[in-house]
Amino acid sequence: MTNCKNCGHRNKSNAELCLKCGDPLQQSRSHQAADSSRNKSGKLSTAKIGILAGLIILVTVCFTGYQLLSKKYSEAAAADEFKQALIQRDKQTLKQIMVPQDTRMKINDQSLEALFLLIDKNPSLLEDIELSLENEALGDEIFFTRKNGTKFLFFDQYVIDTKSYYAVLKSSVGPSTVYLNDREIGVLESGEDKIEFGPLLLGSYTFKGVSDEKEDELTIDLAGTKDRFEVSMNTGKTNDKKEESQEQKQETVVVYKEVETSKPSYSYYLIPYSDYAYLQFEDIKGMSKEELRLARNEIYARHGYIFKSKDLQNYFDRQAWYTRNPNYKGDLTAVEEHNVNFIKSFE
Repeated sequence: MTNCKNCGHRNKSNAELCLKCGDPLQQSRSHQAADSSRNKSGKLSTAKIGILAGLIILVTVCFTGYQLLSKKYSEAAAADEFKQALIQRDKQTLKQIMVPQDTRMKINDQSLEALFLLIDKNPSLLEDIELSLENEALGDEIFFTRKNGTKFLFFDQYVIDTKSYYAVLKSSVGPSTVYLNDREIGVLESGEDKIEFGPLLLGSYTFKGVSDEKEDELTIDLAGTKDRFEVSMNTGKTNDKKEESQEQKQETVVVYKEVETSKPSYSYYLIPYSDYAYLQFEDIKGMSKEELRLARNEIYARHGYIFKSKDLQNYFDRQAWYTRNPNYKGDLTAVEEHNVNFIKSFE
């Protein structure tokens, strides 16, 4: 049925004119169709607006979340977290955030206690560490941030790295057993013997040498720009006899016998990890041209390479870890080859 717009009379749906007033009914149907179209159009526009608003909200939330997470996992945030953990002596956090590139260095309770002890003895060290993290420290960096993979695929993950320290130990006699913080770490076979122990974290350490005759103990602070410290322990026999009189001294005859001694032997690497870790500028910063040359050839020397250069051969012959290998022809792994070329570019 169709209602007449003029008089309201109900007519059949197929009627052209109103039976009561005679007005045409086609225009009414056109208006109805137009009204229906406008309603549908209005509904469609509202749906589009809702979808668009939803997309805007989603993009805003994603952007805000990204900004917050970027700040949370930023380099500055890693440095701040480390400083707070250091102040609060939070070992668990320090173990997680401190990831030395030299994987031989252990961040454990013992090494952290040594670090805390050094800070207690030198409170100003905290300020030096903060300056180091801000790249404003003079000399070598104590601690520094570096990238170590990604977090959630989108964010760079930053950790705290640090330089390595080594203790070169020697004793007046041998054999002497050497202890670090009451833990046995090695044996010095003779008075001429030396061993290098490390890498160690920045800190204050107690070394003790024990022989059949005597023991000696001393504390050494591993800190500063120097990375190797010599520890000399007096484990020789103590002379408990009373001092001889002047007359007795005059009657004493001392005979010196010249003894041929072998060349001193050392046991350390200029860059201990150059055979398994890709080097960065921080690893060679401050090295002289000669040190760079030795560090580059050290990679070959690990394999027992026999050098044509006399000075290089003499140097590596004095290293306790070096053994000549006439069968080695100079083959290198991809990491070693990269590091050789890297060092050479700075010589």
